[in-house]
Amino acid sequence: GIYDGRNAPYSERHKPHPIHFYGVTKLLAEDMIGRLDNDSLIVRPNLLFGWNHEDHRANPMTWSLLKLREGKPFQVVNDVFNNPISGLSCARAIWNAVQKGLRGIYHIGGRDRMSRYQFALLVANAAGFPHYIVEPVGSEALSNLTDRPPDSTFDVRKMKRDLAFNPPRAAEEIQALLRRQLVLVGVGRDGHAAHVLHDEVRSPLWCRAGREHLGNVGMVH
Repeated sequence: GIYDGRNAPYSERHKPHPIHFYGVTKLLAEDMIGRLDNDSLIVRPNLLFGWNHEDHRANPMTWSLLKLREGKPFQVVNDVFNNPISGLSCARAIWNAVQKGLRGIYHIGGRDRMSRYQFALLVANAAGFPHYIVEPVGSEALSNLTDRPPDSTFDVRKMKRDLAFNPPRAAEEIQALLRRQLVLVGVGRDGHAAHVLHDEVRSPLWCRAGREHLGNVGMVH
């Protein structure tokens, strides 16, 4: 993100201070938009999750499901915090902003502040996997990670006020997304196939029978 993670939660009034190249490029893009059009709408989504296409990079939810289905313990950092929001909820918030003709900068984030470890536990719980598979670990133990802001939580009061949008809790969003996959992969199948796919939802992330349906469920990146 565009903040250093030392003064969360961040409102739109906080001065950006990126600590890695990715954050720098995002800030440069915002500056470019501002120079080209002062009457612009800039939306800053927090950590996004949801069903991505199988050919696209996994997000925290789908990555956790892939790890959980392997059945082997895996590590997730417990000292990096965000307020994650699903791609579907983020899209709804952006659409509200467009319909209202809003301009300026808006932070889009979820209702709950949590660590990546806490998020993975929510996924495990919603998908019916045991919690012991998910092991908490500090960022210093994962030396291959790029430096990340320790806390990128957004202050979303402006979003709630101006966009008239109050996102669901993360646990509710994850559970709804899992149910949504079950419905989609069952479309066009007989009852027996739907029963088999119910188990597939809880283990392999994608199944051959439902691939064409899941391809239509996209994440907002």
